[in-house]
Parts: sequence; C-alpha cells; structure tokens
Amino acid sequence: MDNQNLNQQMPENSQMPQSPEPKSKLPLILGGSAILIALIVGGIYLYKSSKVNLSTNTQSQNQTQQSPENTISNNSNPITPAVTCGNFSELSDYVSKTIQSPDSQSVMQMNPYVITSFRWQRNASEPFVTYPIINGVQAVYGDQNNFRSNDFITSAIENDSKLINQSINEKAKELGFTVDSLNTLPLKTFSNKDVLQLFAFKKGDSIYNIVLKSEWGYQALGQSTVTVTCGKALSEYDKVYNALNLKITPSIENHYNDDYVAISDVSADGKVYALTGSSSQIKIAEYYYFDGNSLKLVSKDSYPTQCAPLELQKVGKGMRCVDPNYAQRTVNY
Repeated sequence: MDNQNLNQQMPENSQMPQSPEPKSKLPLILGGSAILIALIVGGIYLYKSSKVNLSTNTQSQNQTQQSPENTISNNSNPITPAVTCGNFSELSDYVSKTIQSPDSQSVMQMNPYVITSFRWQRNASEPFVTYPIINGVQAVYGDQNNFRSNDFITSAIENDSKLINQSINEKAKELGFTVDSLNTLPLKTFSNKDVLQLFAFKKGDSIYNIVLKSEWGYQALGQSTVTVTCGKALSEYDKVYNALNLKITPSIENHYNDDYVAISDVSADGKVYALTGSSSQIKIAEYYYFDGNSLKLVSKDSYPTQCAPLELQKVGKGMRCVDPNYAQRTVNY
C-alpha cells in the first residue's frame, strides 16, 4: 500500500529583519532566479533527519512500532512509534485487504531532504497544514510499468470507495478510533475530473488517515493512489501555524490539493522553519525564524534557501542551501 532538535540561541549581535505584519495568507512571490528543487517525490515528503525505518512487510512494520530507536525527532518533542500509531498495521492491513488489487503497493520511502508529511485541517477557516508521518503505505493504480486509462484509474478509486465504506465504520469501532469529521470527506469529483475521498480518525495522540485520490491525466499519464498514514499533531508546528494566522482561500475547489501550507524543513535548533505549499498560499518557499511567539522572515523565493541570507543573520545552521554558483551545501557560520 498517498516530516527536527533545540538548543542554539540567537547571537546578540545578529541582525534580524523586522517582524512581518499579521497576514491572512503567505505572500505570493515569484522567484525569478531562484532554484526550485522538486518538493514532491512520488507524492511523499520526508525529512533528512528522520529515523523512521518503514519496512516492506507487516512483520517489520510491527517491529518498527515497537522499537524505541525508530523515532522522528521533532525539536524537543520526539515522536515514538511505540507510543503513537499503535494501530497502524491493523488499519493498513484492513485497507490492503479491502480494496481491489493495485498495480503496485509499497511502504513510503525516505527522501533525505524534505519532511515526509500528511495534510490535516485544524479548523474550517484554515487551509490544510502538515505534520510529519510515522508510518505510511501506498497502493497505486497506473504506475510506470502499467499504463491505465483515465477511466480505469477513476473507476478504481470509485470502486475502492464503495468497498471501504461498506465496513470502515465497524473497523474504526473495533480499533477504538474516533472519526474526525473535519478531515473526513465523501467521494467527490472535481471540475478537472480529479477524484478525492478522505477518511480521518483519532486515537489518543495518534492521527490516522486514508486518502483515496485520482488525478486525471492530460499531457501526462493519470494515476490513482490509496494512501494510509499515521502521525500526530506537533505543538511546535501548531505554534508556527498560529503565528502565521493562516486563512483558507474560499474560491479554491479542491482544498486538499490546492490550499495547503507545509513545513518542509526545520533547522537543527528548531528555530528556522522552511515553508512551502500550494500556489494559493505561497510561491516556492519562505524561511522564518521563530522565537516561540513571533515570526521573522529571513529568506524567500528559493527552496532550498540561498545560503547567504541565513549565514549573514547567523540562523538555520545545518539547513540545506545553495551558494551563488547554485551548488548545494548546508548553512554554516
């Protein structure tokens, strides 16, 4: 079977830009000469310092959940699979056995540069935001080895939706889940012919979701995915989102795909956050220094960031960046 460490303080002589005015949305800025490194790798986000060992079979998934070594370090609040996502294997096994046979299915693999995350809406007035995943598996219809027509990939998701809806309530009750109504959405076909359905649950501090998604192919081949992920909401992330004062874009038809903000990288000291997202919220990327209460914009228009802005302000040490010759390295000062 569709993303962190605290200690370092700001030097007294560092010069920080003025705090941005409160805003209803992140600035939409086109980066003329900025480098845009691909943020999406097979639809999966993953952070370079994550210690999650997502296995390729159910047995090793169970071992991952029990091992205290397999954690995602998120600033001072590590996520431990032994404590969080205890029912992931049961949910993912249920989905795998319920849906029709996919062309391929696999555990989500690591990308060494970007936080692997799942999207979650905190309230109806905000766009979707992201939290790091602990476990994730994905089934695909229409992969590189299997050509599928648009009609096939759409019908696959519609059929899987019917199959899951027949028994998901019973399974959720069996696992002791509470349905999250805000993040549970019925099957819907949008004007561009994409299809989406979301199932979302909570248990303790664990957040589980099942995303059924079909993307209609025009110039490129279309593809459908059924993704099961689990993680938890992080207070450090929530403080940043609160400071951003994010607002939903009412005109957006598909908010899950087209109205979201993602934390894609966090400095080793937990002070600098790299933000990316949909064009309705942000263009390319913005890097903010966060002191726990307020945000200061320290770099924009490039992902990864240009090295110079962070190095001049002595923030974000160790974050991935590009130098004037566009060679990649890490922030150092």
